[in-house]
Amino acid sequence: VPSGFVTRSGMNMMLDNKVFKFTGVNDFSLTGCHTGTIATVAQCDQLMGNLRPKSVIRTWAFSHSNSAGIARVIERANYWGHKIILVLHEGAGYCSSPGYNNAWYQSGYTGAYFTWIRTIVPIYKDNPAVIWEISNEPGQAGGITITETEMKNFLGNTAELIKSLDSNH
Repeated sequence: VPSGFVTRSGMNMMLDNKVFKFTGVNDFSLTGCHTGTIATVAQCDQLMGNLRPKSVIRTWAFSHSNSAGIARVIERANYWGHKIILVLHEGAGYCSSPGYNNAWYQSGYTGAYFTWIRTIVPIYKDNPAVIWEISNEPGQAGGITITETEMKNFLGNTAELIKSLDSNH
């Protein structure tokens, strides 16, 4: 893996062959969640400029997220030397995410969700600022019951797809 990419060794996150310990913050509004407006360069810089070096910011990157907002957040993270966790799926139904039912977790995710992964991952596969997160709160939308096997299949198949598109992360 090239220098600057976060990897895993056992239970440790690694950065340049050293255990990566970091300060992290969630900011779901950067790409427009909750506010409907993507963060400006100045707003990104205000947040990122006040963080410790090599901090990690977690934000949404759903298929219905604003792609310009995603690009801006990643560009500013690179500028400040931070990492961005891009959450690719919202399992609890926040931020205008569609409801996901049992059928979706059984095999439905291989449709539009996998199309989204095949779209976004190649764009940022060479960007060391990016860290992929498969889902926020998978299976937490009301009224569904997912088996352990279904959840493992969803997570495993999704991780396999991401890795097939991006060997750096």
